[in-house]
This record gives sequence, structure tokens and C-alpha cells, in this order.
Amino acid sequence: YYSEAIVRDLSVVGGQLFAAGEAVAMNLGGSPVARRSGDYWEPLGGLFGQVWRLGSVSGQLFASGDLHVAGNSASSHSLARWNGRAWEQLGSGTNGAVATFAVLGGAVYMGGSFSEAGGKASYAIARWDGRHASEGVPSFQAPRPNPFRSSMTLPYTIPAAGMVRIAVYDVRGRAIALLEEGVRTPGTHAATWNGRDDSGRLSPSGIYFIRASMSGGERSRKVVLLR
Repeated sequence: YYSEAIVRDLSVVGGQLFAAGEAVAMNLGGSPVARRSGDYWEPLGGLFGQVWRLGSVSGQLFASGDLHVAGNSASSHSLARWNGRAWEQLGSGTNGAVATFAVLGGAVYMGGSFSEAGGKASYAIARWDGRHASEGVPSFQAPRPNPFRSSMTLPYTIPAAGMVRIAVYDVRGRAIALLEEGVRTPGTHAATWNGRDDSGRLSPSGIYFIRASMSGGERSRKVVLLR
């Protein structure tokens, strides 16, 4: 299965063997990560790009490289975590490839060719401290891009299935657009706003607040719309 592949790393997690390399060369539907299952390699789909390193963090499989997770922006890079069913992006990602990572004091440190992590300046080294918190607390990451002109994305993660409601409010506290409402499965999701209200009209330039009501409380983010 790997006659044409470049395998960059191998890792054993939970007694299983995993291999990672270039997405286009693994003969496994383009997946850059595969798991040995009996006499065959099983692709772990949902991850795109190139994976340079695999590793175990608290018994879970993590992957780093020039990659992105399905359902997230192709320009958003990060470590990725396999939850046993699908790949999850950690937070809102970085703006460049993640080459390596290490665990210290309950946080995951990552290094690579990026200058921004989680929507903030972070040159080549960043820390993700949600490894333990994310197990029981939902997170609402920084919107990207911000400011924006036509459309923006707001990633969020929930540890268990539950009701999620995400809406846009103006500076007067009036709800102008409902982005999401309903039960969501555990994992990472993303809401988008196209800068229009619920009637389809373009909202004027200005400051808005995205408020998310999830199991565990409410969270909000300030965004700037430019016309």
C-alpha cells in the first residue's frame, strides 16, 4: 500500500500502529494518516494535507504538519486530534504549518512556520491549554477573519451532545441574525455569518457581537464588519 508513499512518521497509540505521510501518495483515498488493521491499512479520513509527526497525548493520537481538518478553512492549520471517530482541530488553529509538538504541565506546545495562533500574534511557538478543559467545557474560538467584509467563520467545540444557539447582536443588544440553533454532536463545528440579517439585508459597517448559548453557559465574541 505504500509503494509510492513518503511515510514521515510512525506511532503506536493504544496498542495500534499508525503511519503518516503525504496525502496524495498513500493509495488510501488521499488520507495522510492510516491505521494498521489486521493485514490491511485503514485510512483515517477527514484530514487533508501533509502530516509530519504523530504522537500520543494522554492516550490520544495527535498529528501535526501542513494540514487542515474537514469542515474547517483550508487556510487554518493546527495540530489535529483523533477522537476515535473523526479528526478534531484544536481551537481556531494557526496560520501556518505545525512541525512538532510537546506536552508540558497539562498544555500542548507546538512549533512551526506560523505567525498567528488562535487569532493572536504567536511567532513559531504557541501553546494550547485546552487539553483538559475541553474534555468538559465547551469552547468558542476567535472568529476568522476579523475584521471581515463578506463572510466569517466561528469555530466552536462541545464535549457532549447538546443544544447550541448562536446569534448576532448589534451594539444596541438587538438580535439581527440567527446562525445556528439545534442539537449538535460532540466535537468541533463552525458557524458562519455572511454579514446579512435574518431578512437577507446587508448589515452596515460596525461592531457586532456573536453570542453562543451552549450547555455550560454563554460565550460571546466581538466582530467588526467593514463595507
